[in-house]
Amino acid sequence: MVGPFREARDDFAIFRGIARELGVESEYTTDRDVDGWLRHMYDVTRQRASERAVEMPPHLGRTVRGRAAGGDRVRAAGDRMASRHARIPR
Repeated sequence: MVGPFREARDDFAIFRGIARELGVESEYTTDRDVDGWLRHMYDVTRQRASERAVEMPPHLGRTVRGRAAGGDRVRAAGDRMASRHARIPR
């Protein structure tokens, strides 16, 4: 994986900087960093899936350059779920 070019920043960092300049950083981030937002969105999605009897693996922690830490565990959990032939109810 190649790191960011020169002073490149991800979208969240750019918009967080703008929010900081406008004095609304805390409202924008709700005190979450990128990984915190990813965890939050995944947890909400997992809860909604559970309400529809769809099983999803738990979030396994901090992401490393877009790849979940413990990638082997993620693949193993996905393989177990795929073997059950989970179907999403409509």
